[in-house]
Amino acid sequence: MKHASVLAIGMMLLIGAAGAAVETKAAIAISTLTGVTIQSMNQEASQVTIHTANGQRLTLAVASRDLLQGLRRGDTCTLELDAEDRVITIVKIGLDQEPAPSER
Repeated sequence: MKHASVLAIGMMLLIGAAGAAVETKAAIAISTLTGVTIQSMNQEASQVTIHTANGQRLTLAVASRDLLQGLRRGDTCTLELDAEDRVITIVKIGLDQEPAPSER
């Protein structure tokens, strides 16, 4: 009986570890967009709209709303995307010329 319990617990741990590995793998960056300009952020929909260096305007899902904290329209950033084209990392690299309303 004890042997069956130990085996069952071992299997649960093995399955749990495999699930964690899959979850971590999903957060690996597949592609990077550099030099994008933030056009708008939608906290409720977890989306960001950007203008790329080659002139495209894209609206992308963001993996976590926390990534949008501290962003402003006009910020120049680098974005890392996962396999589902969700933004998983945002790094500000500069500010565009447009000042925030409080700075005008």
